[in-house]
Amino acid sequence: GRERVPFTTGILVGIGETVHDRAESLIALRDAHRRHGHVQEVIVQNFRAKPRTAMRAAPDASLLEYVAAVATARLVLGPRMRVQVPPNLSDETEFELLVRAGADDWGGVSPLTADHVNPERPWPHLDDLARRTAELGFTLRERLTAHPEFVRDPDGWIDPDLRPAVARLADPDSGLAGDAAPALRRGGAPAASRRSGGDLARLAEAAASAPGDLDDGDWVRLLTATGSGLDTLTATADDVRRYTVGETVSIVVNRNLTSTGFRAVATGEPGTFTLDDVAAITTDAWDLGATEICVQGRVAASEDPRAYLDIARTVHETAPRLHLHAYRPQDVWDLADRGGLGLDGALAALRDAGVRSVPGTGVKVLSERVRRAAFDGDLEIDRWETGIRAAHAHGFRSTSVLFYGHVETAGERVAHLRRLRELQADAAAAGSGGGFTEFVPIPLPATLGGVPLVAGRAPIDEHRAMVAVSRMLLTGSIPHVQVPWTRLGIAATAVLLRSGGDDLGGTLLDGRVRPDAGVEQGLELPIPEAAR
Repeated sequence: GRERVPFTTGILVGIGETVHDRAESLIALRDAHRRHGHVQEVIVQNFRAKPRTAMRAAPDASLLEYVAAVATARLVLGPRMRVQVPPNLSDETEFELLVRAGADDWGGVSPLTADHVNPERPWPHLDDLARRTAELGFTLRERLTAHPEFVRDPDGWIDPDLRPAVARLADPDSGLAGDAAPALRRGGAPAASRRSGGDLARLAEAAASAPGDLDDGDWVRLLTATGSGLDTLTATADDVRRYTVGETVSIVVNRNLTSTGFRAVATGEPGTFTLDDVAAITTDAWDLGATEICVQGRVAASEDPRAYLDIARTVHETAPRLHLHAYRPQDVWDLADRGGLGLDGALAALRDAGVRSVPGTGVKVLSERVRRAAFDGDLEIDRWETGIRAAHAHGFRSTSVLFYGHVETAGERVAHLRRLRELQADAAAAGSGGGFTEFVPIPLPATLGGVPLVAGRAPIDEHRAMVAVSRMLLTGSIPHVQVPWTRLGIAATAVLLRSGGDDLGGTLLDGRVRPDAGVEQGLELPIPEAAR
C-alpha cells in the first residue's frame, strides 16, 4: 500500500479455520485498505481437496459455509470492493448463490492455460460463463489485471514504464479492457512476427492445459524444440510439475540384486550368489536403512525357474517390512512358461512369495520396428504389454520407461507415451489398484552411439525436451517423472529436475555384503548427497 501498487488478496475457506478466523481476516484486509486504498479485489476461495497433497483426505468446503463467507466479505468490505470467486471451483448451478451473496468478479479465466493450482478443475468456456452471467442479470466484461478505478488514475497507481501499454489496452472511459486492444509482448512494444517462438510458446501452454487436444505433430514440434522455444517448454513443464506434484523431490533408499546371478549351488563365479547370500544381502540392506530391494533379471536357463519364487520368499522372510520390487515382464513370462504356471499363476505365486511391485523395464521403445532393428533379443512388444497388463490386473504397481536415442523417431517416442497413457487408463478403469507409479526416460549415452532428434542439439537439451514433454503428455495419467541420475550425472540431473522431473529413483546402496550381486555396482547416491 505504501508503494502504491494495486493489490489482490483473499481468504481460503475450509482449511480448518473457524468462522472467527475468517471474520478477523476480512476485517484486517478492510483496515489495511482503509489505510492505503490499495486493495483492488478480495478473493474468497473454497478449498478443494486434491490427490497427493497433505489435505487430500479433507472434505471440501461446504456450499453454505462458502456462500456465507462470500456474503460476510461483502458486508465487511463494503459495496465498492471487488469480491472474486473462482468459477472453476464451483458448479455452475451454484453461481446464482455466489452472485446473490455479493460476488462481482470471476477472476482470471484462461482459454489457453490450466488452473495450475487446481488442474483437475478446468476453467469454464468463456462463452458459457458469459451466458450464465447474463442469465443472472449481468453482463460479463473483460478487465485488465489492474481494476478500472486504478487504471483511470495511472499517475497514482500505474508504474510510469507501464502506462503507455496500459493506455493502449484499456477503454479510456470505463477503465476495462478495450475491445480493440493490440496484442503486446513483454516490454510493451507491439508484437512482432515471431512465428516459431510465439507458436511454440502457445503450443507449450496448450500442452499444459489440455494435453489430450494436441496431435502427434504438435508433440513432435515440442520434442524438437531448440533455443528460446526449448526454454519456454521446460519452464512450462516445470510449472506443471510444481502445481501437480509439488516441490518435493522423492528418492527411495534401496539396493539392487540381479537374479541372473542366482545359483542353487555355489560356483564361485564372479557375480553369482546363493539363497544364503540373498538372506545376508537382505539383512545388510535392512540394517543400512534400506526400505526397498529391487530384484530383476532372467534366471539362468540351467537353473530351476522356481528360483524366482525362492529368491522372493527369502527376501520377504528375512525382512518382511522391506518392500520387494521384483521381476520384469520377461522374467515373469520365464516363470510362467518354464515353470508351467501360466501368466496369472506366476503373478499370483509371486504375490504369495512377497513381491509387492514390479519393474516395467525390459522394453526400450513400444515399437516392433525399433525392437526388430536394434533389440531383437527383447520380449516382443505385444507380449511385454500383455505381461504388464496382467501385473496391473493382479494389483501390482509398476514403473514405466522409455530408452531413447537409439533408432527411434520423435513420432515413435510420442506413440510410446500415448500407449503408456492408454495402459494406465485401462488399469484405472479395472479398479484393481494396479498401474504405473512413475515414468523414467532413460537416454542412450552419446558415447555409446546415442542419436539426437535434432542434429547438433546439445545432449542436455535432448534430455530437457524429453523430460518436459514426458511431464506434459503424461499429466493426469502417470504422476511422477524420474530422472535417471546414474546415466546423466548429478549436474545434468539438477537441470532436469527444473524441466519437469520430480523423482530420483533409488540410492542404489552397494552394501557391505556381495555388492557385486547388484547391477550398477559402484554407483551410489546417499541421502545427504541427494539432498545437496
